[in-house]
Amino acid sequence: MEVKLHKLGRTPSAIRVEIKRSQLSYKELSKKYNLSIDTIYKWKKKSDV
Repeated sequence: MEVKLHKLGRTPSAIRVEIKRSQLSYKELSKKYNLSIDTIYKWKKKSDV
């Protein structure tokens, strides 16, 4: 099966899973992965990661 990534997508799936499972705060995750807090929030609340 071929996996197609969105051309503007920047957060790899493995990192999204780590974000979802992490117990760190949004701010700590934001700094760790160099992502905005909004992006961290988006991936934390998604159910289909």
